[in-house]
Amino acid sequence: MRAPLVILAFVVYLFTARWYFVCQLLHICASPEKRELSDQLRTLSVTDTGRAVLSGFEQFAFERDQAWPLLPEANRPYNNLAFLDTLTEYLLQDYYMELLITGRLYPDEIGLSEGYFENLGLARADAVRRLLIRQGLPEDKIRLDYEVTDTAGMNEPLSFAIYRSLQWPDGITPALYSFKQMAFSALNFPVGDQPYAPGLAFEKYAALLKNYLNENPVQRIRVIGHVARGPSDEEDDKRALAIAESARDQLRRLGIDDLPLVAESHGSLHPIAPGDTEEGRRKNERVTFILE
Repeated sequence: MRAPLVILAFVVYLFTARWYFVCQLLHICASPEKRELSDQLRTLSVTDTGRAVLSGFEQFAFERDQAWPLLPEANRPYNNLAFLDTLTEYLLQDYYMELLITGRLYPDEIGLSEGYFENLGLARADAVRRLLIRQGLPEDKIRLDYEVTDTAGMNEPLSFAIYRSLQWPDGITPALYSFKQMAFSALNFPVGDQPYAPGLAFEKYAALLKNYLNENPVQRIRVIGHVARGPSDEEDDKRALAIAESARDQLRRLGIDDLPLVAESHGSLHPIAPGDTEEGRRKNERVTFILE
């Protein structure tokens, strides 16, 4: 009698762990709320290398402090569901197309995170990316960005731009922010005598990563430090390596230590945002975790 109970308890544990991994952390089983929306601006458009190619669609809508969009009950011309269908069809025409989704957030939403995303702008962009993945688009063809805006700007909470692979403008390639190639602010990884200060989003990512590795062994994790351009390439490289080593050590503290964790420096060679603004410099100061 005892053996069946042990087996049953183990099955329940596996189910619960799987549910937590997929739903609570990865958000794969979550679905946007659907309801009839009215008075949505039909100003949503998509640019392809700076030229508008899709236009006249209704803007997405988000509740304040929420990451999942509100979607209409039924597909009709120009609404969000029709937009997703049309955008997917357009992107599948050309293998080299890559899409950038920029999610916006209010100033008073700064500091709020969702899942393993450090801000709601990225989380909102990722929510729509997941809808496009369900339509058949590969995740690695969709990059994400975010920006803080005012109330008027939130009338258009997302923007969409298409470029060709390796042809991003001004030498700036936006980050993927995917689970297997995730980036976090360097503020999570202090160096020297600064106190250990990981954010909630990074801690959730590390917990998710630990569960993922139990079921999906990988050969190694590359931990790559990036910084905004400084006084010299040598100094940039040194500082980026120190940040990467701090991030590697934090993974070990959180129990991820049974596979190679390789700390690398890319200095200031791979910006994801223009470096002429304070916000852009903050975005460029980051650590990328790549599972291989």
